[in-house]
Amino acid sequence: MKLNRVPVLDLSTGHLTIKTREWMGAMAEAGRYGIMQREEGFFTSTHHVEREDRVDLPPDLFHCLNFAVANDIQYMLFDMDADLQAGIPVYDETPVPCQIGDLRLACEGLDEDHDFIRPDGAEPSPVLWMDPHSKLQRMILGYEPGSVDPEMLCIEPDGQVLEDEEFFAPEGCWVTVGNASIRIGLPVDVDEPTLRISVLPKGHEDVGIIFEQMTVTFSEIEEEISKIDQVEADGMEP
Repeated sequence: MKLNRVPVLDLSTGHLTIKTREWMGAMAEAGRYGIMQREEGFFTSTHHVEREDRVDLPPDLFHCLNFAVANDIQYMLFDMDADLQAGIPVYDETPVPCQIGDLRLACEGLDEDHDFIRPDGAEPSPVLWMDPHSKLQRMILGYEPGSVDPEMLCIEPDGQVLEDEEFFAPEGCWVTVGNASIRIGLPVDVDEPTLRISVLPKGHEDVGIIFEQMTVTFSEIEEEISKIDQVEADGMEP
């Protein structure tokens, strides 16, 4: 039976300012924006950023949602115990003076020890946001909603991380370890069922040399398994 699964991005609430968290709590209580509040944080959908003119969302929240959409994530879980995400700014909750034109307000500063993706190298700047519900004007260090191309926030997968478990590959597989590409498969140029393992340079598999190559027949493997089974049946250590 196939399970219906959807990806969820688990983010620390440290990626949101206190003012934004307070706003999300109020929206959850009012049943707005599909935000659900939990004791540890919030849960929400990422569809809110489908429009680039969502100026009604706090800039820091919009950037988190934009980051999720760029990486094909459909839902967000903001949790106070979650790990920090390397691709998004973190706020240290210390008020700093920010200014736009003649307007000067205090807003939360950034955690300078946290590295994150800076789209086109642009640093977060003070963004004026008008809460459409409380009609209060707030200033947040971040990026204007709609100003960041989601492609700039996309994190390219670095291959599958293999856990300590068994993987079954009927016809073979291709594994990358460091700078080595390891091909494991069943060669077609032999008569007896055989396993072939080849080690090649990553990124140059078709033109580079084959560092190592090993072949072993399935009859040899079955014979070894039979020997071990017999030793264990006799009550001896294999």
